[in-house]
Amino acid sequence: METKNLKSIERIARVFLILLLIVGASYKLMDLENFVTYYEGLFTKSYVFKLPRGLILVLLYVMPFFELLIGFLLIFSKTRFFGLYGYLIYIMTMMLGEYFMDNFHNVNGTLDYMFIGFLCILLPTHKSLFKNHKN
Repeated sequence: METKNLKSIERIARVFLILLLIVGASYKLMDLENFVTYYEGLFTKSYVFKLPRGLILVLLYVMPFFELLIGFLLIFSKTRFFGLYGYLIYIMTMMLGEYFMDNFHNVNGTLDYMFIGFLCILLPTHKSLFKNHKN
């Protein structure tokens, strides 16, 4: 496969991640209190993993801001590296959260999103997200 096509695949995957993160964060921020209340209840009902309530609240309140930060880092080529590795750390944290909420079946769905991040790391990239370059 040509390098140009591989770069285009990376661009599509990265745009998907950008939209996923920014739209997800915006949705959470529109009703942050209900988001936190709903997921706090799921964490506190866990039978296996008991996390301190304060830690749960901090993580839930900062989650949409991390999503926005990672989404914006992925837009620019100079910050792509930090955005992708930040995304992988974030998605692995989400996987742990699914375990902590006893949602073991949701971990499989989270794996798909993690693989998209790996794909973006492995594929070559255009110098700009917005325009093609000759080589």
